[in-house]
Amino acid sequence: MPALIFPSARPHRRLLVMLLLAANTLYPGCANDDDATGTLTINYTLGSGKTCQEVDVERIVVTLGDDISHQTSCGSGEVTLTDVPPGTYDLLVEALDDLNLVVMDSIGFPANKQRIEIMGGSAREEDITLAATPAKIMVRWNLKAADGGQVQCADVNMKKFLVTAWDASNQVLVSDDIACDAPVVEGTSYKLLDDPERRISGINVSEVTVEPQTSTGSPIGAPLRFVFEPPGAGQEVLLTAECTPDGCTSTGMPD
Repeated sequence: MPALIFPSARPHRRLLVMLLLAANTLYPGCANDDDATGTLTINYTLGSGKTCQEVDVERIVVTLGDDISHQTSCGSGEVTLTDVPPGTYDLLVEALDDLNLVVMDSIGFPANKQRIEIMGGSAREEDITLAATPAKIMVRWNLKAADGGQVQCADVNMKKFLVTAWDASNQVLVSDDIACDAPVVEGTSYKLLDDPERRISGINVSEVTVEPQTSTGSPIGAPLRFVFEPPGAGQEVLLTAECTPDGCTSTGMPD
């Protein structure tokens, strides 16, 4: 009986692969869009619909994650980012004044990061309302011994300072201890009053008190009182205390 011979399936497999490759070449829209980029358009509103001139905004900056940033002049109400790789990003929109100070942003109150997904080959729009950024209260203390010589935190009984920010109606905005040897803000000699809920409005804050304390919270001398006009959105309020073992003094005004 003659042997049965079955045709090999391999040529058919090769033919199928060749047809698929040809289809992807002729009809690229059928290929996977995972590597295609997307477009994001931000439609921004300044507060309750203010103009750029009314809130002293010069530029709008849109940041996606750590590596993608685009800026444009304020005015059109729209910022478009093209060729954005697909992925999920933290979105931040900021408004800067003519001194490059961030006076409005999209973070909100309390601070809340917005995440956004960009799909390959897609165009997406987001409506974003920007709000005024909080002011920053920054304090420093010069420590001296009874004889006037400069000393360090380890040499004195003052181990922390209770710093409280008040509004014009005498309501507490933020109150927190700052350790005597807390780190300073980079590039300065000042320590920052922590404000994670962004409650220190630059429109309302008008007073700060600073009370030196022992490690157990006992006050050392009378608290200092600094009074000033509200500094405005995003502004820094710089305060200095001159301290001896008996307590601290100040000018009562920002530096």
